[in-house]
Amino acid sequence: MTLDTSKHSAILTILFKMADDNDLIGASELVKDRLYFATLRSKPKSTANTHYFSTDEEFVYENFYADFGPLNLAMLYRYCCKLNKKLKSFTLTRKRIVHYTSFDQCKRANAAVLIGAYAVIYLKKTPEEAYRALISGSNASYLPFRDASFGNCTYNLTVLDCLQGVRKALQHGFLNFETFNVNEYEHYEVMMPFRHEMLIRRTSVQCFTQNSVHCSSSRLHNQVYSTRNRRHF
Repeated sequence: MTLDTSKHSAILTILFKMADDNDLIGASELVKDRLYFATLRSKPKSTANTHYFSTDEEFVYENFYADFGPLNLAMLYRYCCKLNKKLKSFTLTRKRIVHYTSFDQCKRANAAVLIGAYAVIYLKKTPEEAYRALISGSNASYLPFRDASFGNCTYNLTVLDCLQGVRKALQHGFLNFETFNVNEYEHYEVMMPFRHEMLIRRTSVQCFTQNSVHCSSSRLHNQVYSTRNRRHF
């Protein structure tokens, strides 16, 4: 699949240089000549001018039933640390950095939230600006996140919804990665799933889809995203 605009054709030509354009779904430019996001069929090789990395197998969502994301705050924090380190690395100073993901729709949506949230937190983009970059050119749409159930999902949480949640959390002081204790977060992430499972058994999915604010007002992770997509309380 080729890219529609000359700008994105240039990105394809310069960055990816693949024999088969079908290896690429789309490419997004987050920082001009520096930071990109791409969906690729196969693993690319880094070059003298371009550094590729993927987090699809590093940050993995532990699903409850048919849910697949978004990833939790600890993973977002570690992703931001990883990307900041790459952007500050002396050896990568003159290279374009490309976060690539696979054709797997679930992994692709989670990866888009990671780099989109990074753009909101560190690049000071609005959620709309970050999302616009992620869907630019011929980028395919992103699979919306869903309830932790096997039934039909009646309410979708989009990538844009997640980015707007991150901005809201920043505005109200719910999220601050300067003081975020990732070890403490991950400790309670392990300790609390059983409580959530019991709550799921007692509470209808409708509660999570329509009353997320009331169900999660005291939980930092759910203040950023949405209760019905979280297996962790």
